[in-house]
Amino acid sequence: MSTSEKALETNKFTHILTIGFTLSNIIHATTAIVLSTLWSNSKMCGGYSHILSKFHVALFIIYIAVALVKLPILLKHYLHEPISQMWMNRFISHFSIKLYTIAILAEIVLELVSYSDQHFCSNHQREVLMWSSRSFYSISFLLNFLSFVYTSVQRMSFYKTV
Repeated sequence: MSTSEKALETNKFTHILTIGFTLSNIIHATTAIVLSTLWSNSKMCGGYSHILSKFHVALFIIYIAVALVKLPILLKHYLHEPISQMWMNRFISHFSIKLYTIAILAEIVLELVSYSDQHFCSNHQREVLMWSSRSFYSISFLLNFLSFVYTSVQRMSFYKTV
């Protein structure tokens, strides 16, 4: 495979990654609001469910804010003038590491709240809510970590060719 074919293939993958990364962010926001609703509807869980409900609303706001920053950049890239692959990789890398950190912090908050009082919810209801929240955070930091690693490798290979 020639160098130009490699560059074209990498460029296609970067475009797919940027679109997927933005869609992932919108899905994250939707999931955060669903989890907020689930936690607020669990009245048996007392004050902790209220805290976790508000926490998921805060996550929703963060994800929407990030999406509102990403969308104009992507629209400019695809509709007006293309942004260089190096800058797109920096863009993805910057947001993915921040969202990765947010997912880890969210998991820590969830664990601290749930283990501070083992009896704050009935066992079955608590386990369903905890499992859904943990699954969401795990998928979030996995996707964001993989995006960060890929874009970091692409940036390093770009600097080696320059």
